[in-house]
Amino acid sequence: MHFKCSTLHLLKSIFRFSLRFVLPLVLVWLIFSRLNGDWKWEDAAIKNVSYLVLTVLLWPLNWLIESIKWWLLTAHSLRSLKQCLIDVLVGQYFGLVTPNRLGEGPGRMNSSVAGSRSRDLFAFGNSSIAQMLTTLIAGSIALVLVASYVYPSENFWWQIAFPLRWPIWAATLVLLLFYIEPGWSHILRESVNADGWLGKKLAGLQRYNRRENGRTLFLSLARYLVFSTQFICVLMAFGFEGDTTELLIRIALVYLGSTIVPSFALAELGVRESLAVILLPAAGIDPAVAFIATLLVWIINILLPSIAGMVLFFRSRKLS
Repeated sequence: MHFKCSTLHLLKSIFRFSLRFVLPLVLVWLIFSRLNGDWKWEDAAIKNVSYLVLTVLLWPLNWLIESIKWWLLTAHSLRSLKQCLIDVLVGQYFGLVTPNRLGEGPGRMNSSVAGSRSRDLFAFGNSSIAQMLTTLIAGSIALVLVASYVYPSENFWWQIAFPLRWPIWAATLVLLLFYIEPGWSHILRESVNADGWLGKKLAGLQRYNRRENGRTLFLSLARYLVFSTQFICVLMAFGFEGDTTELLIRIALVYLGSTIVPSFALAELGVRESLAVILLPAAGIDPAVAFIATLLVWIINILLPSIAGMVLFFRSRKLS
């Protein structure tokens, strides 16, 4: 028995080591192996500034939608929409500096009053599930449509990816059914540890009805459309003039991959960039452009709001 426990502990340690160190190294290797010798400075230059300006202008809409979600889900705490925007930005800052964005929830609850923290935690869980579900739905649809856009040069990657379609579709369908009908989560919760991670997530779903979850899912979809549009605008700023439908499909797969691939890197840096370098060149985008564009979207949508959240957090600490 002791030997089995020691072996299991060793396997867990190896797995964690792989996630923390090996996977980031693999991602870096993927990026530079694709960029090596293919870096075209003339293609990596901004050719249409107006699209870049539009990307920046969509940034407030992105976070306004997320703030409205938080405001509606935390109606019990009587927060103002302005305070919800501050909470979201502070949460973004905490998410940036913690692996797998584990600090985002506690960061959002920085303004929680006594007695409302547990309900705020359920609200954050509901919001996170809705945004993840939106990404899974878009990615699942993309996995169906991408078959029409697979090129011989990509066969190696799709031989790996296509077998994963079925578990992704199944997981998306199950999560969607439980989300749109919260009452079903009560049945599943009885068969799991109520105080465990899954049990707490299911408890969070039970606190909101079908109408509230439908509204949150709609807002998550709207936000997904905003940052997908931003991604396209950045690529157009670099001169992309190809098939927008194919680009949307591949962008959905980039976001799907960054959602399901585990990463302990801060702000999950490297995951989206690696996937973009793998998936976007087939759509007519130079690997260097794919890398820089993905990094630029990250700076606009993650780094800038995180800096704003950091300023707001330390300002509130100073005032208190």
